[in-house]
Formats: sequence, structure tokens, C-alpha cells
Amino acid sequence: MGGYRLVVPWRQRAGWAVVLTWAAASTGCPSTDANKQQAVDGGAALCPASEPSQCFDRGISWLDRDPEKAARAFSLACDAGIGGACNNLGALYAEGRGVPRDSSRAAALYERACTAGAAHGCHSLALIVAEGKLGKPDLAKAFTLASKACALGHAHGCDTAAVAYANGRGVTANKQQAMTLWEQACTGGVDHACAALGINLIVGLDGVPRDTARGQQLLLRACNANYAPACKDLGGMHLGKALPKSDAKQGIVLLTNACNLSYGEGCNELGVAHVQGVGTEPDMQRAAELFERACTLGSATGCSNLAIAAEHGDGIPKDEQRAAALRAKACQGGHQPSCKTGDKHP
Repeated sequence: MGGYRLVVPWRQRAGWAVVLTWAAASTGCPSTDANKQQAVDGGAALCPASEPSQCFDRGISWLDRDPEKAARAFSLACDAGIGGACNNLGALYAEGRGVPRDSSRAAALYERACTAGAAHGCHSLALIVAEGKLGKPDLAKAFTLASKACALGHAHGCDTAAVAYANGRGVTANKQQAMTLWEQACTGGVDHACAALGINLIVGLDGVPRDTARGQQLLLRACNANYAPACKDLGGMHLGKALPKSDAKQGIVLLTNACNLSYGEGCNELGVAHVQGVGTEPDMQRAAELFERACTLGSATGCSNLAIAAEHGDGIPKDEQRAAALRAKACQGGHQPSCKTGDKHP
């Protein structure tokens, strides 16, 4: 049974966290159309140009009901100098809601919002720049924008800048600075930041003083807020006996929570627990069901483990053809051992 794979529970995630945020009003962006008097819908005013804050508020109220109206209202408010409206209009262009999808237009609007002092705009632009949606990724610029968002009080900006410091993406790696920013972001309510802070306090690498008790509290806090990766990480630590008072049954509860929150890696690790009989009775049929759910939810490791089950007939009918297809899917999803020709035990 030793071929089944876990995902390392306390691995530091290197990606930029994508969080679409809607801004509250912020002024300071010079108008680009002084001649606009009102946003019009069939001859009726949507909002008065003389009171752009009303356009912003009405745009917010229309977001779900009528994004096209929301876009027109945000456009007027943005031109009147409300940076948050520029950000929200940019988000609509990024999603293609109420307006044609246009990443370049979205970036231009985020830049206007950031220049106006709207922290959301700075962070949104940081994500676009980091992901290379406008060309080659510019991690240094992305870090600068995320840092500006953080300085303007945007907690997700602090989290993004912390990830950059932790992984040396666009800035010299500095784990201590990352921890400081994660503290700030966690205080601001960012569950990913609380989880990252908790993991690093438990592991205590790179000069970070260990504080296992607080680390567990932070991970549990994030898990209770339905941040599934925190449930998976803390559950994996319990099963892996990485905690002073590890509890395998509690680990199963946490992994179950992660899986129930549709997090594929949580389902995969829960499946491995059923294979190994850790914290629960061995149950290959249940393990195969969990690997299948994990694979469906996008876990490449889950696809690899399901391939092993199909190859050996563990809990499901033996099927070499299906196993090969699953290994190919795992490889495509980034599970490198599955890409090796003839490697039947990733």
C-alpha cells in the first residue's frame, strides 16, 4: 500500500492569491469626462453626475441584479474621481460582467484606482501583473503594487506581499518580514494569512521561533472560517504526528471537513488515511471513492492515487486502461511522477 501519495501538509504555497475584491468609495482620481452629466437608462437618470457617490452606491446595489447598469454607474463615478468605482468597473471588465471581457481595460482601470489611492485597485493590478495577463509576468512590479495596497490598509495586499517575501518572488526572500505581514493580514481577516502564519509557527524554519500552540489555534481559526487548506494542513499534521499532542481521530475530522468543503487535496489525504488505517479502519473501497472525488476536484495527486487503485484493483475493478488515462490526467495536472513512462507507482 506504500505507493499512495500524500501532499506535504506544511508546504509553503508559492502562488499569488487571487481574490476579487469590491472597493468602498475613495476619491482622488481626476475626471476624464467633465461633460458627462448623468448615466442614462432609456431616458431616465441612473444617478446624478453632481453626486458621484450616489452612482457608486447604485453601482454596488446593481452588481448582482443588473451588471450592465452597474458598469455605467461605476463609469460615471470613476470619471468623477472615485477610485473604488474605477476598481469595480475594472473587475467587471476582468470578469466580462455587463461589459465585454477585456484584461487590458481592466488593468487600466485598476491603475487609475491605485493612482487615486484605492487599495483594491493596487492589489487587483498586482495580481494581473504577477500572472502575466498583459504579457510577461513582472513579479517586482507586482510586489511593489501589493505592498502599496498593504500600506493603504488592504489586508489581502499584505497577504500577497507576505507570500512574495516568503518565496523570494519579486523581492529578496525575508521570512521574518513575511511573518510580520501575515500577522497584519490575519488581523485584517484573511484566512490564508492566518493559516500561513500558523504553519510557520508550528514548523519554525528559517529563523521563525516555534509556537506550536498558537500555530494550531491559527490553523483551527482558519479552518473554522471554512478555509479548507487549513483544515487539510492541520489534519495532516495530526495524522503525521507532527504536533506535541497529535490526535489521529481529530485529524480525520479535519480532513473530512476539508473534503466536505470541496477541497481535492483534503479528499486525497483522507483517502490515504483509509488506505493506511490511520485514525480510521482500513477501507479500500472508501479510499477509492475519496481519490475519485479528489481527482474530480482537480487534485493531480488524487488522480495518481486513483490510478494506483485502478491498476491493482484496490477498492475498484482492476482496469489498466483507466489507470493509464488517470496517470495521464495526473501528469497534465502537474504530478510529475505520473509523467514518467512505465512508472506505475507514482
